[in-house]
Amino acid sequence: MPVFRSVMGRARIVDKLPEEARSFLYKLIEEHGSSFEVAERYNEEASRRGWLRMSQPTIYRIIKRRRLESGRPSWDEYFMEMARLVARRSTCLRNKVGAVLVKDNRILATGYNGAPKGLPHCSETGCLREKLRIPSGERHELCRGLHAEQNCIIQAAVFGVSTRGATLYCTHFPCSICAKMIINAEIAEVVYEHDYDDKISRKLLEQAKIKVRRFKPTTLDL
Repeated sequence: MPVFRSVMGRARIVDKLPEEARSFLYKLIEEHGSSFEVAERYNEEASRRGWLRMSQPTIYRIIKRRRLESGRPSWDEYFMEMARLVARRSTCLRNKVGAVLVKDNRILATGYNGAPKGLPHCSETGCLREKLRIPSGERHELCRGLHAEQNCIIQAAVFGVSTRGATLYCTHFPCSICAKMIINAEIAEVVYEHDYDDKISRKLLEQAKIKVRRFKPTTLDL
């Protein structure tokens, strides 16, 4: 079926959809932060049911209008904002990082980088990596602290919460050590905001077929 491309219609075409199609589209918008993913899933269903198919830019505008009208954050924005808040608890002198583990839009665990429980914070002892002049992204074992992703997975383990199939929201891309833990924890997806220079990590996650995507705010890009 043809893809609707009218400039005016892009914002109002959703009102012309059958109620079932509109409900399905809104459900996808609530569940996914990416207009590409919404478009892919919607058009698959539209092809099966004979609904009007829509391009990704059209769906982008529908999502943007819906979010701006409601003022409601997407799930991605909601959980990433929480990861940023968690990061504020970090006592790392180099980089404050936060992570939130989520499944079915419910938070399973949180974590931020810092020294092990009960030990003096790096803000008290000084940064070992700075003293040894270790560049960022190298020699992860030479550090007093645990990374946010590690603490997040450990917290889930302490409280007996399964991490299988979950999504990990991180303020920064995971390092190679965290990537190996993510793989063995059977986490299905990683959503990150800021890059981190660790090529081994990216390769490991790719080989493990873990979905990785960079967070993009709704107001800028879906």
